[in-house]
Amino acid sequence: MLDMMLGETRRRPDPDRVQRAIDALGRVAANTGAALQPGVRCMLGWLHWALGEGTAAGIHLDEALRIDPGHGMAQLLHAVLGTGKVPEWAFVRD
Repeated sequence: MLDMMLGETRRRPDPDRVQRAIDALGRVAANTGAALQPGVRCMLGWLHWALGEGTAAGIHLDEALRIDPGHGMAQLLHAVLGTGKVPEWAFVRD
């Protein structure tokens, strides 16, 4: 599971499922208080990154850290994505 989270597998997450999760969590983010925002934004950041949408991922992670600079998962993902890392599945041809 850690290999998937860090993009260190050639097994690509199902793009349709990822997009549905983005849509659902976008609604959650729009309707939840500040206390829950960092976790939701962190998940949105990873999901966008998984689809190759690094700019959107960065926006969500920056917002998570703006709200809670000590949010551990947001810090970790921000550090990993900040290196320019792309998931291995980005290089797999269908």
